[in-house]
Amino acid sequence: MKKIIFTFYILLSSVVCFSQDSEGSWFTGVSLKMSSDSNHDVDKDNSSYFERRSDYFIQLYGGKQISKRLDLCLFTEFTRNYSLYNSNPVSIETINSFGHIYSNEFYAPIDVLKDWSENYLSFAASLRYHLVVNKKIGLDLAFNPGMQTLFKKREEYKVEYTAFNEEIVVLKEYKARSIFPFFRSTLGLNYDINSHWRIRFIQDLMVYNRDNLTYLWDSNGPYFALEYRF
Repeated sequence: MKKIIFTFYILLSSVVCFSQDSEGSWFTGVSLKMSSDSNHDVDKDNSSYFERRSDYFIQLYGGKQISKRLDLCLFTEFTRNYSLYNSNPVSIETINSFGHIYSNEFYAPIDVLKDWSENYLSFAASLRYHLVVNKKIGLDLAFNPGMQTLFKKREEYKVEYTAFNEEIVVLKEYKARSIFPFFRSTLGLNYDINSHWRIRFIQDLMVYNRDNLTYLWDSNGPYFALEYRF
C-alpha cells in the first residue's frame, strides 16, 4: 500500500510540473454526511445493546483545475463514530446480573460498556479525472491517497474493591491513538448551478484504511458536496 501511495505522489508531482503553464480555475468545497440510529427496545439483560448511535464526517478541500479533464486538490476531513450503550449510572446489582447472564454455571462479573467512539482526522491529496466535460451535468473519478490519525475512546463500568473490601462501581476511561495510511476512490456526479457554484453527489467506490479494504457494496450510500469555483 505504501508503494502505491509513493507512486501516486510521484505521478502527482509530474502532473503539477507539466501543468504550470496551463490556465485553470481554482475551487474550494465542503462535504458533509450524517446518520443516526436509536434502539427503542433496549434489552436491559444485554450489556452490548446500544441506545443511540451517530456517525458523521465533514470534509474541507481546495485545489486547482490543471487541465480540461484533471483537477488537483488537497483535503482534510474529520469523521466521528459514536455509540451510547448505557446512559444511566450502573449499579453493582446490574453488573452482577450481567455476570450471571453470561455465565450460567458460576458467578463472573463483567464490565458494562457506557459508550464508545472513534474519531478520524485525515489529510490527503486528490486527483480528479472528469469523464464528462463542458456539460451542465458532469461525471468524475477521484483517487485520494493520504494519512489518517485514529483517536479511540471507550468508557466502562467496573466493580472494584475499597481498602475495606467493599464493592464499588467505578467508571474507567480508555484512550488510544494510531496513525496509518489510507486510500479512497470515488465517483462524483456534478451539477453546475452557474459558472461558480457546483453541487457534487459522491459515492465511495473503494476505501482502504486500518488494513481493511471495503468496496461500493459495503458503503452507506452517497453524500454530497457544495463547491465554489473562482
